[in-house]
Parts: sequence; C-alpha cells; structure tokens
Amino acid sequence: MIEDFIPDMHVKVYLWPILIMALGLKMIFRPHRRFNKRWEKHMYKHRGRFSAFGNEKSSSSEDTINIDLVFSGFRKNIISKDFKGGRIACVFGGGELNLSQADINGVAVLKVEQVFGGVKIIVPANWEVKTDETSAVCGDVSDKRANQTETNPNKILVVKGSVVFGGIDIRNY
Repeated sequence: MIEDFIPDMHVKVYLWPILIMALGLKMIFRPHRRFNKRWEKHMYKHRGRFSAFGNEKSSSSEDTINIDLVFSGFRKNIISKDFKGGRIACVFGGGELNLSQADINGVAVLKVEQVFGGVKIIVPANWEVKTDETSAVCGDVSDKRANQTETNPNKILVVKGSVVFGGIDIRNY
C-alpha cells in the first residue's frame, strides 16, 4: 500500500534487508538466559573433549604443569615441593599461576606462549626470577614484586617464551 501513496518507492527492494535487521534486533534485545544455560551445560558435559574452553580453577601438587587454553582463563595453585616448571599456552585468554606455596630445588623453567591475553605469576619472595629469554611484541613482561628481599641462588625460576598483544606479570605477596 505504500507504493500506492508514494509511486517512486519500491518496497520489494527493501523487504529482505528490513526483515534481516528486524531479526537481528530481536536476537540482540531478547533475554539470553535459556541459551547460555544450555551452552554451559553442553560445555560442562564435553569438558574432557574440549579442554580449551571453560575456566580452569584448581590446586595441584604436580611437579610440572601443562596448560593449553583458547578463549578462556585459568587459576591454578601449585603446592608441589619440587616444582620443575612446565608450559602455559593461551590464545585470547589468560589467568593466574600461584606458586607461593610451592618450592623448587635448582632451576625450574616455565615456558609461556601468550597471544591476546595475560598471565599473572605469583612467586615466593626468596625466588630469583629470570625473564631474559622472553620476547614481547606489543606486550609486556614485567616484574612487579613488591618486597625484593635477598633471593636464594638455589631457587631460580626461568620464564621464557613469547607474548603477543598481552602481558606477563610476576608478583609476590
């Protein structure tokens, strides 16, 4: 009927774009609770197969760690008394590795590969931390330890790897 009142307007040309925009607005403004619950239940059910998704929160007494995450985060407390190191690889995610209750004998090597995210590493005050072998592209590797006390030369944590558009923070409490 609009074409009867405005002869130069062709409604059929604008019909599909208007329908697509209306559907998009409906998807944006509707409540998402039901979809999110269904998605969380699905990801929890398949967590072993899709270990890259979901937030990992745990404590571990393992001597080495191996964390691979995509679009996610982690929070891990290490309580091992002979920590050897390990590997952390995060893409579009990050997290916190708490080593404050752990102990090392000699040198422990922690390899961190970080893309678009950040990792916070909490270490005891008496550990010596070396980050010389870590490269950062548009990112930062920073040692933000507050209490720089005398370090033990027998407890060395070497952080190596690469950071792209992210950061590695080394702290102690």
